[in-house]
Amino acid sequence: MHQPPRRADHDLPRGPYLVYAAPSPRGGRGVYAAEDFAPGDVVEVCELIHLPALPEDRLEDSDLNGYVFDFDGVLVLALGCGSLYNHATASNATYEFHHDPDVIVVVAVAPIPTGEEILINYLGEPHAEGDLWFDAEG
Repeated sequence: MHQPPRRADHDLPRGPYLVYAAPSPRGGRGVYAAEDFAPGDVVEVCELIHLPALPEDRLEDSDLNGYVFDFDGVLVLALGCGSLYNHATASNATYEFHHDPDVIVVVAVAPIPTGEEILINYLGEPHAEGDLWFDAEG
């Protein structure tokens, strides 16, 4: 039987993750807690796929618009539910980029009860305010 290589260079937890995607009242899909999370709990670790560089106008016209992250100047798509988290200025979770391996780690910053939508602040820090590419509520 083929064994995948073990990565000894990190100790990030791996699934199964207790989140799920479902329609969101904010529009489109969102990510919801399937169990309670306390501040500091890892909600999900999302592997990243590096995408080819696209001119901004091509990205805006593609289905990827709104689902990719800028990871140190490189566009990435987050697997799992990673590209489906919705934005809130007063978010209940945050995300951290890790380079080795290339992952996004979603971490609770407030209590998140089962069934609640998990929201991140697209500007990177909970409660950060600034311009986004869409009209944001809350």
